[in-house]
Order: sequence, then structure tokens, then C-alpha cells
Amino acid sequence: MSWNQIHSAARVNYESLRETFAPTSILAITRGGLIPAALFAYFFDVKKISVVGMERIGTEDGGRYVHRLNDFPSYSEEEQETLLIVDDVADTGITAEVVRQFYPKAKIVTLSAKPAGRDKVDRHSILVPQNTWIVFPWAVDSDPD
Repeated sequence: MSWNQIHSAARVNYESLRETFAPTSILAITRGGLIPAALFAYFFDVKKISVVGMERIGTEDGGRYVHRLNDFPSYSEEEQETLLIVDDVADTGITAEVVRQFYPKAKIVTLSAKPAGRDKVDRHSILVPQNTWIVFPWAVDSDPD
């Protein structure tokens, strides 16, 4: 994805939300949600931005991965109603499922989604095939080794 495509995708989400939703806080899911969250902060004029990380910590007996959120902020049910959670892509939807357990009243948006993840988020702008690997500009050559 190019920077222009990212900006356009974020703008599409913003335009679809702005008439019915006015966030007062944004929660970025690291690392992919950091830059999109900044765009939404500008679009919605939100100055309260928090960050949460998620990591895989093992597997259950059935083979499903176990995840946990790191350093997640607390929001009351009332605060969640104006909380916008932002990530770059809804791939399998696992991140959205885990995050929704902690913030059930919040809106979750991604720039892009794949078929397995699209129903787990409230909004996405670009739908791509499940087997497509999306390369975001901030992840290009991100491995220094």
C-alpha cells in the first residue's frame, strides 16, 4: 500500500463514521495501528491517544493461539462508547476478538480487512483476498538484520 492509499483508506473510514460517531479517545494497536491512529486523531480532532500491544503467548490444547494485551488502559463503559480502536489490518480477526473482550462498546476500525477478519471489525476500507500479504510503508525493510 502506498502512503496515498493509506490516507485515502483512513479518509473513507472517517467519512463513513463522522456523521454518527464522535470519538473522544483513540486506542492504537501496536505496531500497525500507530500511524493510522494518528490520521484518525487529525481527522476527528482527538488529542487523547493511547496504545495497546498484543502478543501471542502460546497455544491451547486445540491448537488455537493464546494472546494477551500488554499495558492496556482502562476505559469505563461510558468512555468506551466514544473510544475508537485502530489497527492496520483485520487478517484473521483474532486481534479484534481479543480487544473486543476488554472494550466491548468501542468501535474498531482497520484500513484493510481480509474475509476471515472483516466481520470482526466495525469498519474497514479495503477488502483483500485472504492469501494476500499487505505491505505497509512503515513495515518495508523494518527488519534491520
